[in-house]
Amino acid sequence: MALSKDQILSARDFETKEVPVPEWGGDILVRSLNGAARDKIEAAFMAQKTEGLKAMVVALTACDENGTLIFDQSDVEQLQTKSAAVIERVFEAAWEISGLRAGSIEAAEGN
Repeated sequence: MALSKDQILSARDFETKEVPVPEWGGDILVRSLNGAARDKIEAAFMAQKTEGLKAMVVALTACDENGTLIFDQSDVEQLQTKSAAVIERVFEAAWEISGLRAGSIEAAEGN
């Protein structure tokens, strides 16, 4: 039986993952990207504006226990001042659960 519009739109289809961040004193929860966030990332690639992209992904995926984002785009610049190793760890977890390939940012930056 095919799903209805209401069933599709009401489905909770985000995956979440807890990422240990001892440098920040605990763990952070990230969720998979939604379509709008993925579009924003693809637009940055197309415009070749990938500076700060990993911090942007952290802002677009870091969430609370209910899946509500804890950052907004105005926080990206501040996230860029945090440890590169930590941002990379959180980014990689979000990238993975979003079904994106490892190394795709680096490949896009090289093109």
